[in-house]
Amino acid sequence: MVRASSMHRTLLTLQLAACASAPTGSESVPEGSPARDVSLTVDEQIHTVVHVAWTTEVPTTGWVDFGEGVDDHRVEAQELATEHQVSLFGLPPDADIEARVTTATGEGAESVGDVETAHTDPWGPGLPNLTLSGEVVSWKGEYVVVSTVVDPWALILDDQGRVVWAFQPEVPEGSLLMRVLLTRDGTALLAVIAAHDGENDLENHLVRINLDGSGESILEWPYLDHDITELPDGTLAGIVKEQRDGLWGDNIEERRLDGERVTIYSTWGDAAVPQDSKDARDGELTHANALDYDEPSDSYYINLAIPEFFTRVDHATGRPIWHAYGKSTEFSHPSDDPPLLFSHQFEVLGDGNFLHFQNGEPGKQSSAREIHLDEEAGTMRSVWSYSADPPLSVAVKGDVHRFPDGGTSILWGSAGQLQDVTADGETAWLVELDLGEVFTYFQHVSRLGP
Repeated sequence: MVRASSMHRTLLTLQLAACASAPTGSESVPEGSPARDVSLTVDEQIHTVVHVAWTTEVPTTGWVDFGEGVDDHRVEAQELATEHQVSLFGLPPDADIEARVTTATGEGAESVGDVETAHTDPWGPGLPNLTLSGEVVSWKGEYVVVSTVVDPWALILDDQGRVVWAFQPEVPEGSLLMRVLLTRDGTALLAVIAAHDGENDLENHLVRINLDGSGESILEWPYLDHDITELPDGTLAGIVKEQRDGLWGDNIEERRLDGERVTIYSTWGDAAVPQDSKDARDGELTHANALDYDEPSDSYYINLAIPEFFTRVDHATGRPIWHAYGKSTEFSHPSDDPPLLFSHQFEVLGDGNFLHFQNGEPGKQSSAREIHLDEEAGTMRSVWSYSADPPLSVAVKGDVHRFPDGGTSILWGSAGQLQDVTADGETAWLVELDLGEVFTYFQHVSRLGP
């Protein structure tokens, strides 16, 4: 009897569970809404961008898996709608591309579509010639944004050294393409077009180039020079020249979202900068060439090749906190470990460490150096350095970036080389331009697009 009662209870429990899980007449299992009229179109201007469009019968979100293999990348379509279009970025030229649309209703029901194909176009003539050797170790699956000077191009390379995005902005005679920067939202490149001879720089400006090929716009920015950075809220900050009594100094100027332009810091008001024409060179009291913003400390960092200062500026007050690295410095250093001499770009690593590209004296060996600053002790010292073998002398430009695995990317500006070295100092990857062409600055990014 006990066994029969136990069996009865077990059967009853199973029957109740089955009834509870079965839909009643008023309930139905959510149905997906498959993508219809799926189309893949290669952009006419940017030959490696593919636009994917589709419709659904009911509002859906979804995503597109894509690449040379369909599972290489993914882009989201996040808004509930019946008509969708997304753009696919990071694709090589002249290549077969696969894409698959998955839709999701508001109730979460998904519908996976078929794999569709497209073929990207080859780049036309005129693109800089890149020679590649080695293999990427530190940034597989990511991208590097870079620009060239003599023949001005804004380029994005993938980890195989392929040009996955390219645009040639119009650069007036007497001006240069100083740098390009991917916006924080990933939708556009900002190109700094500037003269810095004191005559034409009133017409300096930014060109905003939409990554999806939908066009570009010009943001006038008189006397903008060399470098810009973007703050988390979208505010842009740039190096802006100012002339007084026939001499040029430099400001950090913010261009806010409402269009207001505000000077945060000026070398004209910095007591550490000699304010006398006897210290000027070729009419420049100062010559700033690199700028960055550090969110954790809410500070700007600006590099002044004249008078060889690397300066930290408090964002809230515009007050210079310290000056370091150059011949005139507030930090002591070992006698056998001299401060930097004529440098360009840098990277704030945190914990008092900074990575710098040092051009050095004309004709002498250039290098990448990591320097530790102890603000409390007032000391600085080198903790890492790298020089190319054979040596490279870089007259202008130059940039550096440190990866989480300890590897370092070095851009040897006027030498036309982009090099990755491992934490052990071995060359992993090298891209070289044709002789006479120049790289400016670069930016490593993990993804393209929104």
